[in-house]
Amino acid sequence: MDTKWYQSDPERLESFAELVLKLCFDSDVSECKWFGAPAARVTDKIFIALCQNDIVVKVGSERAGEMTEDGSSHLFDPSEKGRPMKEWVHVDADPDGWLEIAEEAKAFVGSRIEE
Repeated sequence: MDTKWYQSDPERLESFAELVLKLCFDSDVSECKWFGAPAARVTDKIFIALCQNDIVVKVGSERAGEMTEDGSSHLFDPSEKGRPMKEWVHVDADPDGWLEIAEEAKAFVGSRIEE
């Protein structure tokens, strides 16, 4: 692989930054890095990151299975060695569709945080 798994074009980086800004209206959401990639977390748990011009989101294994079945995404495998992260999907979507998916991931991860 020529580039690191998380590298993205400047236009997509800008789109992702705008998305995170919208998500940060929730005071529990903040910007962060995840293995060097731009990301966002709810409280202390990562729920979205930018990977090679697309987003990766944590939606749980059941939802990830649904999303891969319908072809809207594939399981996220940052090592590219056939060991995908079962609760994470790499979503091949236009930035216009990112907010809805991000909100779903935020809700999923937020619901799993112990209070």
